[in-house]
Amino acid sequence: GGTSATFSITDGGLGDDDLTANGSIVDQGGPGNTQVGAIPTLSAWSLAALSALLAALALALRRRKV
Repeated sequence: GGTSATFSITDGGLGDDDLTANGSIVDQGGPGNTQVGAIPTLSAWSLAALSALLAALALALRRRKV
């Protein structure tokens, strides 16, 4: 009455996450990296300056077309 599934994985082949034939099969089975560092981003002032520069560029291009 039980259900079972059978599969085979070759060391260093498809299904082995380290892709090297070293005698061990690595399978993450979930999120790969649990030690996530900080993600760099722009400061509020840099974001405002970039937005102003983009708006000025868009205005300059719009004036050229007319």
